[in-house]
Amino acid sequence: MEDALNKWAAEIIRHGLFSEEEVTALLSRVVEKEARGRSAAYVNCLVRDREVQFKSEEGVRQLWLARIVGKYGYPKKRVAVEYPVTFGRDTSKRADIVIFDADRPTVPYVIVEVKQGNLRDGKEQLRSYCHATGAPLALWSNGVLDEVWHRKNPNYFVPIHHLPTVTQTIEDIVNEPWTIATLIEKEEERDREGSKARSLRDLIVELENEVLANAGVDVFEEVFKLVFTKLYDEMACHRGSYPYLRFRNSNTAAQLKEAIQSLFNEAKAKWSGVFLEDERIRLSADHLQVCVGSLEEWKLFNSNLDVIDDAFEYLVNKSSKGEKGQYFTPRWVIDMCVKMLNPQESETVIDTACGSAGFTVHAMFHVWRQIIKEMGLPDSHLFTMDKKPARCEDYVRSKVFATDFDEKSVRVARCLNLIAGDGETNVLHLNTLDWTKWNETVKQDEWQDTYSEGWTRFRKLRASKKDVDYRHFDFDILMANPPFAGDIKQSDMLASYDLAHNTKTNRMENAVGRDLLFIERNLDFIRPGGRMAIVLPQGRFNNSSDQRVRNFIMERCRILAVVGLHPNTFKPHTNTKTSVLFVQKWNDDPAEGPLCPRISDYRIFFATQQVESVNNSGDKIYIRNEDGSFKRDAHGHFIVAHDLFNHDGLTRDGIAEAFFEFAQKEGLAFAGTNGLAKSAAASEPPPGISQRDSSPHDIDLGDLSLSSLSLADLYREQPLTFVATLSDVEAAERMDAQYFRPLFSEIERRMNAVGNAIPLGDILIKNARGKQPIYAEVGLPVINSKHVRTNRVILEDNRTAIELGSPVVIQHGDVLLNGTGVGTIGRVAPYLHEERALPDNHVTVLRTDRVDPIFLAVFLNSELGQWQIERHIKGSSGQIELYPADIARIVIWDAPKDVQMNVRDAVLSAFQQEQRALNLLDAAKHAVEIAVESGAGTAMAYLDQQEGAD
Repeated sequence: MEDALNKWAAEIIRHGLFSEEEVTALLSRVVEKEARGRSAAYVNCLVRDREVQFKSEEGVRQLWLARIVGKYGYPKKRVAVEYPVTFGRDTSKRADIVIFDADRPTVPYVIVEVKQGNLRDGKEQLRSYCHATGAPLALWSNGVLDEVWHRKNPNYFVPIHHLPTVTQTIEDIVNEPWTIATLIEKEEERDREGSKARSLRDLIVELENEVLANAGVDVFEEVFKLVFTKLYDEMACHRGSYPYLRFRNSNTAAQLKEAIQSLFNEAKAKWSGVFLEDERIRLSADHLQVCVGSLEEWKLFNSNLDVIDDAFEYLVNKSSKGEKGQYFTPRWVIDMCVKMLNPQESETVIDTACGSAGFTVHAMFHVWRQIIKEMGLPDSHLFTMDKKPARCEDYVRSKVFATDFDEKSVRVARCLNLIAGDGETNVLHLNTLDWTKWNETVKQDEWQDTYSEGWTRFRKLRASKKDVDYRHFDFDILMANPPFAGDIKQSDMLASYDLAHNTKTNRMENAVGRDLLFIERNLDFIRPGGRMAIVLPQGRFNNSSDQRVRNFIMERCRILAVVGLHPNTFKPHTNTKTSVLFVQKWNDDPAEGPLCPRISDYRIFFATQQVESVNNSGDKIYIRNEDGSFKRDAHGHFIVAHDLFNHDGLTRDGIAEAFFEFAQKEGLAFAGTNGLAKSAAASEPPPGISQRDSSPHDIDLGDLSLSSLSLADLYREQPLTFVATLSDVEAAERMDAQYFRPLFSEIERRMNAVGNAIPLGDILIKNARGKQPIYAEVGLPVINSKHVRTNRVILEDNRTAIELGSPVVIQHGDVLLNGTGVGTIGRVAPYLHEERALPDNHVTVLRTDRVDPIFLAVFLNSELGQWQIERHIKGSSGQIELYPADIARIVIWDAPKDVQMNVRDAVLSAFQQEQRALNLLDAAKHAVEIAVESGAGTAMAYLDQQEGAD
């Protein structure tokens, strides 16, 4: 018992809601007693004045009773435990603790619920108790976190900082002056809740559902105004313009609305170009009071503004983001891109599909830290709120630009750029792809009112002042995550793009993917020698139909790197797998820009993110300390788990550090001074980067000794980063990082070491995918992906189709392979039925007389085969394919005939035993029926007969 109590106490103290003194005082009241023949812990209840059994929830209740009576000063006669709450005729509900009104001793003033569940459940229960009793105050706690609410009316609950003491009123608590330190304190209180704590996005969703759904306003606009206003208030308070925060739920609803509107007007004057000058807050006074009360305790500023990024992504209209396949890029991906491209103070930067302007904001931070370090100034944990040196402001004003076609995204981007840039921004509302119509856009008076200053600076960066249609610019660095989905069909827009024209027919396409046009457009934005990072769907790196796009890029640029992102990166919005392409535009003339001399072959850096940062539900995964708490960096932020870079010296070096070591070996000029922090957590070199020099055609395996590892270990511990050459890429006709993992060449090497490794294409008589069947009532059975299981083909529930036009007919001895579909792609089975069949367009038929079909299927289903199948898959998540031409590249072990026959015999024997077991199971079921009808003896005789037959 003592061990369990001490463990509970240590956990309560660790979270910090209750002090060690409070917990120790409670334990001093705990005694051990016999109950029903067993030893149990009991505690003397402060209110009931009798011993009650001690359980974790009761312990938390007693801690609160001690605090209510001791710290807050409420007399015991005003406190009740297990207070009955009546709902109609139902009197079974009990509130854990009730504090009664001082003037009306039978009327509840505060209701306290102690729960082990989540906050939402607790709030709903409190809501119902407060409605039923009329209590104006409610407190929820689980011993880790406490939340206090003021019931403004029967519909709204507004958070307040803490319970009033016995001598305080609710107004006293609401009107307490707050500073940034108060917000940090509230932030730390939420941190104690860990993964159960609400995010700002959760809060906004809750406000939308409970408050704003029937408010008759545009939710995006009104919440955006409040966030904008609160950001201004935090900055003004931090910089000393005002001693206290003014974004507070104080005074009457009408007075509050007047105060917040005044604060909003100040913010508009400071950061112009986000809202119209005469724009007002349109929430009613009551709705506004609830929203301000909910938002006031959140500190929106931090060193990278990621607290509000997720909330803004939710707010931006789904029709203008999700349907076009555009999602805000996670901050850790942005940081990797910025670190790898290493922008300098003298270089211009642009994002052509800016969303929330994460790339430009983080480019600012990267350069600012260079400036601040050079000037010998401190980098505080409130980095974004600090007043910046004039050099920092000059950099934002003259070097940082962004465009986007979505008006709401532009306003969010301008908001964040203005705030981060101290009132400076060059974010423009322009359709990046349709530059021929810019002259029409910029002539509009309303557009000029907002964007004229940024537009003037932007125009000066044209490659030629005679370029009246704004096609070519001279930016040094471009970083973008363009929309993935949607085709452009307007012929007037497509006419100007090379990628919109079919090189074989020399005709313009009817429709072209939006992201393809962004590739060409972005290359037009950067100068000779300029650098670009662009996020693209995985299919652009490996689809056969996109080879012309890859050729287009390689003709114009040096491929610096390809980084495959984790499949969960953009969840919960999309399952699309993505990679980041890094390039530098060819340039042999130092007068045109940074040198990047054209060469015929060179090494390319590849990497695959292996540590997931987001789980399948789309929730961020944070690094934990040894005690289980979330790890924070020097700015107080939780550190998201990833292997993309070393986070401020607190985590291992990752892909960005490995790339810079590669870039310095390659003599790339921009890698001269990277400023990347070296890891304090690990002294070894970045994973996958070797300390030896490699020849241009070596695969760089780093310190990983592949030959010493088992195949399972080889797959699990493969290098994070590796190197291949341009000639390798051209030969493979793809450049996704996954394809060039050293694992695959090692598999082939090992197979050759024990025998003969042969490509499937050398031994296949038939390698053809089926097509969509012509279904008919009479015909051959159709085999689709659900019928092809691992090592077997099921002939059940097959539809029939006629043979007409089928490219291949399945016959006995063929091997069937599922060539598409998440969860089914790569399943292989020998077709051992005598009846001919037709494959649908998801099934590929393999036929050979060189190896046994059962052996071939077993090999392809083994890890050796499945790893190679994984390598050759093309496309993005949800639209992945394994084409016959790529199946032909799979290398198999041409095992001796006796080995093949042994495998065949083992598989057939297993199938026979499995079938025998199924037959006996059916017989046993039938025997039960026989026993009921004819007796046990008849049933046993039947079973003996069936076993003998088998």
